[in-house]
Amino acid sequence: MKKINITAFFMILLLVVAGIMEVEAQIRRPNTRGGTSTRGPQKPTGKSILNSQKLFVGGDVAASFNNNFTYIVIAPLLGYRITERASIAAGPSFQYSSRPLFNANPVNGFDCESKKSVWGARTMGRYDIVQGLFAHVEFDAYNFQKCTRLPKQFGKAKTWIYRLPIGGGYSQRLVGNTFANFYVLYDVLYDEDTSPFNSPFIYNGGITVRL
Repeated sequence: MKKINITAFFMILLLVVAGIMEVEAQIRRPNTRGGTSTRGPQKPTGKSILNSQKLFVGGDVAASFNNNFTYIVIAPLLGYRITERASIAAGPSFQYSSRPLFNANPVNGFDCESKKSVWGARTMGRYDIVQGLFAHVEFDAYNFQKCTRLPKQFGKAKTWIYRLPIGGGYSQRLVGNTFANFYVLYDVLYDEDTSPFNSPFIYNGGITVRL
């Protein structure tokens, strides 16, 4: 699979932000007829192009400790509602897992497969189809240490992997502007030979709070 340059991740984020600013500018621009504003001279309002009332925060936080197995996920998000139905968000992500391995052969005193730390960033887009149901797409970039076999020795090598999960989910208002979200995604870029994740399917849930 051809690797995507990490620069593309940040370029996509930059283009999305630029698109939001353009949409907001078009909405705030006064209507004109024959090149003359129908509202007369416009005074500077001093307001930001981005409406802070459309911001929201959220993300995923999970932890599991069972039979010597440890799993931790911390993935906060900061988002913006472009319209009443469409929204985007971005944020860092960290995942850690540790499990005992039986009949494992440690490599230079450590076991590559028993502990995994995966960190990176993700961007997401969401569109509310009907009340409670939404379509969801992400682009994620993750860095982790992968076991590698070098000439006459073993070791670890840092590498980047990319994910493009698509799918949908369900959102339920808890109280006020706080919502619980549950979704199922499928990573179309998944490669079992290179990915630190066990499956292309992603089952997740989280909380969002509209500011």
